[in-house]
Amino acid sequence: MEQYKNELIEVGKLLYQKNYITGTEGNLSIRISKEEILTTRSGVCKGNMSSDDLVLVNHVGDPIGSDLKPSTEFKMHLEVYKNRPDINAIVHAHPEFVISLSLAGHNFDKQYLPESALMLGKVPIAKYARPSTTQVPKSIKPYLQKTDIVILDRHGSLTYGKSLLDAFYKTEILEKTAKIIWLSSRVSPLISLDPLEIKELLKLRVEVYGLDSPLP
Repeated sequence: MEQYKNELIEVGKLLYQKNYITGTEGNLSIRISKEEILTTRSGVCKGNMSSDDLVLVNHVGDPIGSDLKPSTEFKMHLEVYKNRPDINAIVHAHPEFVISLSLAGHNFDKQYLPESALMLGKVPIAKYARPSTTQVPKSIKPYLQKTDIVILDRHGSLTYGKSLLDAFYKTEILEKTAKIIWLSSRVSPLISLDPLEIKELLKLRVEVYGLDSPLP
């Protein structure tokens, strides 16, 4: 259990240091077993957490042996775990370039960089849902079997993977890609990768990199 706690604390610091979250934004979780999930408590700054800021919950989100409450947005974590038994960890963040591009109408359906084609694919944007309500898990459900990365309209990003670092790296790659797109678009219209090249890159994804997670 200590290992999982340390991972949550360290990744929380990384998210905060990189400005992917500010204040008490964001939430993280790790699936411990079929019945148990370790997650960040409500209202805590993820850049300054201790083990006392983490709460163990059951598979329906009820705290186990604690008065602490998980984030009010933990409902979307439960939705991911329910639909994706292969997923062990989730990161919800508010990366500024990702949010800025989505507000500007960029739909993330084109590939400009080989790295993003390999790691991200076409990233869907879930329709706007009021934070902390059941609207959020409903908004992401259509995409959970198709990808490990969902942008929440006007709200941020949701990434998930086999480990917490896996989920964090997807957030990092998504935000770096968004930043490059944003900066490049200030100079000239962007030129996307050739569709045939994208097909070849997707072959490499499996054959060379051994990545088997869903990708649209």
